[in-house]
Amino acid sequence: DNDVNMKSMLDSPGLSRPAWLAQVTGHFALEEVPDSVQPGSHWRRSINWGIGGCECFAFGGYDLVKIIDADGEPLQPAYDDFIEYMGEVDLFVWSGFKTNTQPPTRKRQPTTPHP
Repeated sequence: DNDVNMKSMLDSPGLSRPAWLAQVTGHFALEEVPDSVQPGSHWRRSINWGIGGCECFAFGGYDLVKIIDADGEPLQPAYDDFIEYMGEVDLFVWSGFKTNTQPPTRKRQPTTPHP
């Protein structure tokens, strides 16, 4: 088995770890956020940690927000919010094209620097 994951790294020979660490458990969920702009466009990843199966400490969750629809068009207002947040960073966005044909190219419009 050549899989490398957190468990395989922690179980490596010669690596000592505290015994209590074996009791740490986690629960990961992915749920659609109600009232999304478009069905399937906003998801929340909740991550809870605990000891012995009681995962009562929320830590490390995040949101996933779709910024381009299935046709490659910007999904507003998330698209504009994302562009504003990223500023002048060069971006590449994968939009999950389902065919082998060349997808349309969309270039970001230059923005005016904020004073």
